[in-house]
Amino acid sequence: MVNEVVAALKCQNGGWYVDGTLGLGGYARRILEASAPNGIVIGCDVDPDALEIAQKNLREFGSRLVAVRGSYADLPNILKKVFHSRTCGGEGGTLTALPGGGATRAPITVDGICIDIGVSSLQIDTDARGFSFQKEGPLDMRMNPDIPRTAADLVNDSGADELAKWFWEYGEERFSRKIAAALVGERSRRPFSTTIELAECVKGAVPRAARYGRIHPATRVFQALRIA
Repeated sequence: MVNEVVAALKCQNGGWYVDGTLGLGGYARRILEASAPNGIVIGCDVDPDALEIAQKNLREFGSRLVAVRGSYADLPNILKKVFHSRTCGGEGGTLTALPGGGATRAPITVDGICIDIGVSSLQIDTDARGFSFQKEGPLDMRMNPDIPRTAADLVNDSGADELAKWFWEYGEERFSRKIAAALVGERSRRPFSTTIELAECVKGAVPRAARYGRIHPATRVFQALRIA
């Protein structure tokens, strides 16, 4: 997919590009290579662990990578801050701190944006982040650790109707109401605290024929909780 993304962006030397989900820096690397020697990538991510790793992975590109902790949903404000930080004198808001002597340009203008929506391998593979139903871990699922509510809070505190709505709208789970009712019943005995506890409860709530299909029966529920 990265080849198709780079081709669609039509990267050029000196261009400004946004990777709205920087992750470990895979897409950003290819964009930086394709826009060499003066292209710039503004890489955003809400996950501080991913941001730190990406900066290390891409350190060879120096100031051509502008790493920002933040969400692509806040991109207008992020761009304002980035362009403001690279202005000189403030008159007209033109950029002057371009690496390699690149041309200045008006603020809040970029040449391309890519966003790879989903969970990264770093998050899935880290048990302590609680994203995977295949590994024992705390029921967390926060991409941004500064957000106060965890997946455990959502599962333990939300009503059955709200849970069912999330499972249906965000996960397209056809057994959303059955699963929501099962979760509410189970948590009355003991609050959910781990990924495996939740996955096993979901598995037990769906009809037997749906427990051994192509995907794990908890797949859509976990997807919905990540989004919610």
